[in-house]
Amino acid sequence: RPRLFHQRRVLVVGAGLGLAGLVCGSCTKAQEVLLTDGDPEVVKLLEKSLQLNRGNDTRNVHVQQLLWDRTEHWPDRASFDVLLGADVVYLEDLHLPLLDMMARVLAPGGHAMIFASRRNSSLEHFVASSKSVFGAVEVSMDYDAEVEKAIGRASKCFPVFVKISIPSQVEESAAVQQLCQRFAELREQQQQEASQAKHRQQRLQLRRRARSEE
Repeated sequence: RPRLFHQRRVLVVGAGLGLAGLVCGSCTKAQEVLLTDGDPEVVKLLEKSLQLNRGNDTRNVHVQQLLWDRTEHWPDRASFDVLLGADVVYLEDLHLPLLDMMARVLAPGGHAMIFASRRNSSLEHFVASSKSVFGAVEVSMDYDAEVEKAIGRASKCFPVFVKISIPSQVEESAAVQQLCQRFAELREQQQQEASQAKHRQQRLQLRRRARSEE
């Protein structure tokens, strides 16, 4: 459905080899497509994929490393209209950072489209968290007949489609503000735990060195 992306700014998270984003960039007349992943090795593969497809009208496609829990990596506020992600919500620890980033980078009236298989209730928890923040969340397993035939509805990995709609009003809702606060507190806690772990490791190394010198 190319019209969903026509002249839209599209952010692809967890892009992998970049197939979905490259197709979006070359076949839909999207204004911009940014392929992202948190793994630097995957980012290198994305860059290679993009170079191999440079002749397929992908001049509007770019690659960037993006860590959801590192705000300095985030694109500018309201800089994208559509967010695409497949199989990116199976780790519940990353739900909060992903939702916080969505609230930041998606423009009012924008949409996030997430595809995921049901795995250990992580998808259900992500949907519940999304509804508490954005309200307008649609969950569907209705696809075109060609898609159902290709994947196989009986497959355990048959994808669930989650569409999150960003409110049109510019003002941040109380839920979004609360989410941002929760994320800030979580990040501070993680930094403290990382610092404590580093100090413990240093003390352990000093003890080992002292014993070796006895």
